[in-house]
Amino acid sequence: QLVLGNLAQLDDDLAGRCRFIRSGVESWIRDVSGGHPFDLVLMDPPYAHLDEAAGALAAIFELGLLGPDGLAVCEHSARSAIESPGREFRISGNYRYGDSALTLMVGSGPVPGKEN
Repeated sequence: QLVLGNLAQLDDDLAGRCRFIRSGVESWIRDVSGGHPFDLVLMDPPYAHLDEAAGALAAIFELGLLGPDGLAVCEHSARSAIESPGREFRISGNYRYGDSALTLMVGSGPVPGKEN
């Protein structure tokens, strides 16, 4: 309700264009594969399962579940770090808040403003 209230304050129709799914990431990947890509995926896996979360992130990018400008955000322990298991995504930001951290990831396509 808080998120919907915040969206309503930003733009009258923004809340109507959003779809919120509360699910385990593995079942979400299975259920939405082949559908329209998302712009934002928020993940809050159990801190002890961060390696599994990295694999799920790779699948999200491999399956095209995020649009070309999509962003995945994963909360995790500040004592650990997310690394891409391959070339599926790249880290675009890391933010620490006490014992917690947020890692932002985008597709591993060309970096804007850089020559390949």
